[in-house]
Amino acid sequence: MPNKDVKQSLDDLAVLFRNRMAEFQADLDKADARSPTLSSVAADFNTFKSFISSALECLQKQVACLSRQVDQLETRSRRKMLLIHGVPEVADEDTVSLAVEVCKRVKRSVSGADVGRCFRTGRSQAGRKRPILVHFRDAALRDEVWFAKTALKGSGIVISEFLTPPRHAAFMAAREKFGVTKCWTREGVIVVLDADGRRHRIASLAELNGIPTVMPGSAGSSSREGAEQQKRPKRQLGKAPA
Repeated sequence: MPNKDVKQSLDDLAVLFRNRMAEFQADLDKADARSPTLSSVAADFNTFKSFISSALECLQKQVACLSRQVDQLETRSRRKMLLIHGVPEVADEDTVSLAVEVCKRVKRSVSGADVGRCFRTGRSQAGRKRPILVHFRDAALRDEVWFAKTALKGSGIVISEFLTPPRHAAFMAAREKFGVTKCWTREGVIVVLDADGRRHRIASLAELNGIPTVMPGSAGSSSREGAEQQKRPKRQLGKAPA
């Protein structure tokens, strides 16, 4: 079973457990608390509830840890890969030749022999330019192409890293939260500049959510407060408020 399916199953189990325990607790509260039998059942129930809650929390932490390890392994397996966006798609095309042609625009000493697997990703749709996934045989050459990608500026063609789904989601959220110029990737790691100009290396949405948008007491915070004060209506002297 895929890792995300295991996590979803565990989350569903936790929700089901909490709902059932809440129903049982409600029925228990309605019963006669003076009954000695009921008191014993209530004590056993609370002990069982505490045990199950601890077990679920432990399992959720283990699944989260496994998810991080799987993501790290998958990121390493993509170390020699890059995505090329914006290349027009035609029937019976040679993706290796197309990829090499783009790479030569930033690194002239690239040939078909430097490329292993190369293919379009995603479903084919009319009018859509699916990205080309390029698997280089050498990581050093891949890095040379990656760091020289600015030579394609204005051409409509963009080169990006092949991020795992969790990291891609975190990267897109980071761009929305902090701006496109404040976020980039390097070797599968997302680098974010916060409001105070400090760099954060993240790999998940949870880590992104831990970065404040505006640092307390920073210049950005002061300017925002000043802008809000300017928007507030000023009272005129000598007039009572309406």
